[in-house]
Amino acid sequence: MGIETIQSNLTGGELAPTLHARVDIDKYNTSVAQAENVVIVPQGGLRRRPGLSKITNSKLNGKARLEPFVFNKTQQYLLVFKEGYIDVIRNGLVVKANLVSPYLTVAVVEALDIIQSADTVIITYPNIAPQKLVRGATDADWTISAISLTIPTYDFGAGLEPVWSATRGYPVACAFHMGRLWFAGSPSKPTSVWGSRVNGYFDFTWVETLGVIPDDHGIFDTIESNQYNQIVNIFSGRKLQVFTSGAEYINTTEVITPNASSWAQQTNYGSKRIRPITIDGATLFIDSSGRTIRQFMFDFNEDAYVSNNITLLASHLMTNITDIGAIKGTSLDVSDYVYIVNEDGTVAVMNTLRSEGILGWTHWTTKGTFINVCVVDKAVYFLVLRENNYFIEVLEEDTYTDHNEIIKGTKPTTYNVVYSIDNVVYGLNNVVYTDYTTGVAVTQIDTDFDAVFDNTYFKVIADFSMQDDAVPTVTAPGDNYFTVSRDAYRIEVGLDFATKVVTLPLNADLKTGPTLHKRKRVVKVDINVEQSLGVFANNIYASDRQFTVVLDEAPTPYTGFKEMYLLGYGRIVQIEISQKNPLPMLIRAIGYEIEY
Repeated sequence: MGIETIQSNLTGGELAPTLHARVDIDKYNTSVAQAENVVIVPQGGLRRRPGLSKITNSKLNGKARLEPFVFNKTQQYLLVFKEGYIDVIRNGLVVKANLVSPYLTVAVVEALDIIQSADTVIITYPNIAPQKLVRGATDADWTISAISLTIPTYDFGAGLEPVWSATRGYPVACAFHMGRLWFAGSPSKPTSVWGSRVNGYFDFTWVETLGVIPDDHGIFDTIESNQYNQIVNIFSGRKLQVFTSGAEYINTTEVITPNASSWAQQTNYGSKRIRPITIDGATLFIDSSGRTIRQFMFDFNEDAYVSNNITLLASHLMTNITDIGAIKGTSLDVSDYVYIVNEDGTVAVMNTLRSEGILGWTHWTTKGTFINVCVVDKAVYFLVLRENNYFIEVLEEDTYTDHNEIIKGTKPTTYNVVYSIDNVVYGLNNVVYTDYTTGVAVTQIDTDFDAVFDNTYFKVIADFSMQDDAVPTVTAPGDNYFTVSRDAYRIEVGLDFATKVVTLPLNADLKTGPTLHKRKRVVKVDINVEQSLGVFANNIYASDRQFTVVLDEAPTPYTGFKEMYLLGYGRIVQIEISQKNPLPMLIRAIGYEIEY
């Protein structure tokens, strides 16, 4: 018996192997078994992920931490925290190098809590007095110094003394909320929270007059619980939220004052010491297992905040999470993307658009390992370890390789041939004339790849024509170039990455029951693609060229159906869609005919 069907919704992303027999859940019909180096298109498909372009000042001397600094739409910076120094990068260029900082080791840098307000960054660490990093009048004018704080006192048993000091330690976490700077946790007061005076960010004291403390004075709370829960994060959401090693709390008061401040436990999963993020009105935090992302948000049915597990269906993609970042929409997509960096150097990417019920995960790899992610407005930066060297690279739409460089010529003028008022037509098509004398082609790209890549083979793409893999021609250490044997108007050189989409075991629900367990074979596959090239189905190439094309011209990305016939019977039958070269690919739907 033959059955034809189509999967036109792929927004469920990759499902964990333990779910590959769950044909009874709706998610099965919108998901795939493997989604490697692709991103979910909210309209329903999957496309090859953007490549990573190396920035001008890309290479670092050692491991670092990337943080954003966004003052406005035109003044945006990437802060690079290194051992003992801070670099400031704008538009790929270092504008301030080696600003001396008190954070001398990678371990300390990774444990910092960092927030920003206007032109000032606040930094906390339990063994170093809170610091402020301030942007001055120019890109190169940055200073870092200890904050001059007015500190509340506390009796630790030997009389009143400052609650924070070199002896007692300093706050672990910080946040801005309702006009106050908030500090949370310290080595000596691990469950306490302090709020500054309103609009007096560095004054945490209060004055009591006739038993009354003015509402705008400082706040000193201690969160009481039946177990020891050290505070690891404090976050400003719709409520002021505190995340501890064993539970999650909110301040239930609408307007928090010294006289009205109440903390209530909501859930008890515990949090890892990685700063939460906010997406679509919810707070995402990494729980104490280090392998689960939870969505902390108010639930009207529970009349409380809940911590939903949003990684359950793709739990295999999370190992030990080391970093998290999010971008709210891209130049191509309207939905949000969350980037999860794992200790094994892979990245799990979530696409979410709650209003449309979209939430799915894909898996990214690279030739090297991902270390850190940082989102600066609409730019997504990764710190990547390649060949034992650290590089800063940025996601770049319409690129297809990693650590890439691109050179563009000038495309020739193209227009319809007209005669008098009417277009000259041949058949039903306008006659198009290209004036190549107006274009400037290129045959060489100066890459300036670092010397560590002198013997590395790179992919070379001339327009959409693949050239032979090549190593750079070296003229001096770190100064190199590539040449191509044909004129092109765009040359891209970079490292390839594997792109693969594998369907879940094929199944059709018939009146007689599901076909998942039956022996079957795929007779035909119809892949509906948009502006794609170099697509394979089960290692069978869907040719990009037709007999009518000029063979010495670069192929043109194709939109429509790619039809292929397959062989072989089996019970667990899947379709693998892949690419062997870095070219554009967007899968809109996968149709297939099976016999059993």
